[in-house]
Amino acid sequence: FRCTEHLRNGPVLNKRAFQVVCCRAGSRARRVWGVGGWRAGGRLEAPRRGHSQSLTMAGLTMVPIGRTQDVGVVFMSLVTKVDEVTVAAGADNTGFVDACTEAINGADVQALVQLVLAKGDVVLRHSSDADVESVFSILGDVTRRASGEALAAVTQATCDVVAKDAAHKSELRMRILANLYNMLPFGSRERFAVFLRLVDFAAAAGRLAMLKPYFAQAEGWVKAWSLDDNDARLLFHKIHRALEADADAASAAAAAAGEAEDGGSSEARDSREASYGFLVKFLTLCEGADAAVLASADVKAAAQAAA
Repeated sequence: FRCTEHLRNGPVLNKRAFQVVCCRAGSRARRVWGVGGWRAGGRLEAPRRGHSQSLTMAGLTMVPIGRTQDVGVVFMSLVTKVDEVTVAAGADNTGFVDACTEAINGADVQALVQLVLAKGDVVLRHSSDADVESVFSILGDVTRRASGEALAAVTQATCDVVAKDAAHKSELRMRILANLYNMLPFGSRERFAVFLRLVDFAAAAGRLAMLKPYFAQAEGWVKAWSLDDNDARLLFHKIHRALEADADAASAAAAAAGEAEDGGSSEARDSREASYGFLVKFLTLCEGADAAVLASADVKAAAQAAA
């Protein structure tokens, strides 16, 4: 899990088994097209800091299929793939293809995504990882074509399905969420929402280590995403709580392993220190806030923790 390049407007979260692939000049890349997008080969690079405001996480960005294929082909490839993998899992798909075709002919992206997501749990639980990634990669490409309230709705619905079970194939589900993030418009409200879900999911799955290197850039994301104080407080508080839980888990693991009690493992100490830093950022943004904010349970708990 390393940072290989920086792109604008928030962390670019990539896929493929959380490996880093460098595509800078001098490296070699090969594009292999299929339902899922492309993969590339090249030498690995150490993290580069200061290139711009954001980062690249975990592997390789999927290239939206729609850049090289007709939109109708993209949509029908999604329907065909979902029908194939769910029938193989024993699902009753009566009327599924017809309903999806009607949504496609009516240019109703939201309806199409909802029809596919109704099969999402079957796909996640009864298909190979490769099939799951193919389906959700195409679904992400379809999702990005929505706009306004429809984009917000299908993004949230996709996150709800994928993040439903942190105990089941958590790394795969993180890759799917990361890929969805990548396909959404830079600086969009939807990218911010997906990132928050990623933080929650990683914490619940015990995989926060995959995100921790990027939390240091959070203040830059506030500007990149044009967050107001309420959203910035939400971001800082969520990261604070996730790091706090991570520190508690690391301390418990250290105690179970018979390590010293004075602060636990170095991982626990690092997470606790970083958590406190985000607590301070959160409380700083609460200064001068209205009475409703100051009276909230989160603010009161944070003030007590910082005392």
